[in-house]
Amino acid sequence: MPDRMSPLVLSTESVSTQEAFDYWRDSVCAMYVRMQVDPLTSADFHARIEYATLENSVGLSRVRADAQRARRRPVDLQADAEDCILGVITLDGQAVLEQDGRTVDAKPGTLIFLDSTRPYTATWTSMFEELVVQVPTRSISVTDTRSLTAQAFGPGTVAPVVTSCFTSLFDLVSTDPAQAAPLVPHALGLFGAAVATAARRKSEPEEITAVLRQQVFDFLRSHACDPELGADTVASACGVSRRTLYRIVGGGGVAHHIREIRIDRAKKLLQRERYQSMGAIAAACGFGSESGFHRAFRESVGATPADYRQMVRP
Repeated sequence: MPDRMSPLVLSTESVSTQEAFDYWRDSVCAMYVRMQVDPLTSADFHARIEYATLENSVGLSRVRADAQRARRRPVDLQADAEDCILGVITLDGQAVLEQDGRTVDAKPGTLIFLDSTRPYTATWTSMFEELVVQVPTRSISVTDTRSLTAQAFGPGTVAPVVTSCFTSLFDLVSTDPAQAAPLVPHALGLFGAAVATAARRKSEPEEITAVLRQQVFDFLRSHACDPELGADTVASACGVSRRTLYRIVGGGGVAHHIREIRIDRAKKLLQRERYQSMGAIAAACGFGSESGFHRAFRESVGATPADYRQMVRP
C-alpha cells in the first residue's frame, strides 16, 4: 500500500492531446481550489502536478506546466469545503499574480501568498515550475491576510529559508515519506512564522523558534563535513547565543546532530562507493579520525561501517 504522503501524480501525458487542457483544468480545481483556468498557447498543452497531502490537510505540491491563466472568481468562492492560504514558491519561469488590489511579478526564488477567500488571478506567459504550500486558514494565526497577499518576498526575507525547507521536504516526501514525517511539524511552524512576518505581525515565540531552527539545521547540513565545526561556529553563523542554540536543537545538543548528519552521509557513501577506503569516507564526512568514525558509526547504527557496507551492497 502506498504511503499516505507519497505524491499523487496528475499529468496530461495520461490523456490525449484533445483532452489535455480539460483534464488539467479539472485536476487544478480538484487539488487546489475552484477557479477558471485557460490556456495561453495554441500548441499542444503539457502540465504535471505532484501533490502530497501532509498532516492537518496541508498540501505540498510541485507544478510544471505550459502558459496559462488561472482566475479565482467571486462565483468560485463558495465552491470549496475549506479555505486556505497558498504559498507560491517560483522555481522556474515567471508569472504575474494579482490580489487585493496589488499586482506582483513572481520570479525564481520569490515566495508569494494568496488567500482563497478572495478573488485572485495568476498569469504564466511561458512554461513554469513552482512549489505550492497549501495550508488551511484555520491553521494560520493571522486573522487578516490583506497585508500579506500578492507581495514578493525574496532574498533578505524569510523566503530563502522557506524555499529551502519545503523544497527539501518535497524531495524527501517523494523518496522516503517515513523519514519526512517527523519534519512536517517543523516545516508547518516555519510556514506560520513566514505568514506572520509577511503580515507584519509580531511572530509568536514558537514561530520565531521554527525559523531559527530551520536556519540552524540548514547551516549544520551545509557545514557538517568541516571537522572543526562546533557550537560556537554554528551560534555565530546563525546570530544566536549558545544558550539559544542549545534550546533550538533540543535533545542531544549540537554535537549529537552534527554526528547524526555525518553518519547519514557516511551511510550513503558506504552504499554508493563500494571500494572507497574507510579513512577516505571518514574524512569526507567530517570525522577527525578513522577510529572516531568507526566508534561513532557503531554506536549510532549498531554495526561497523564495514558490516553496514556488506549489508547494503547490491
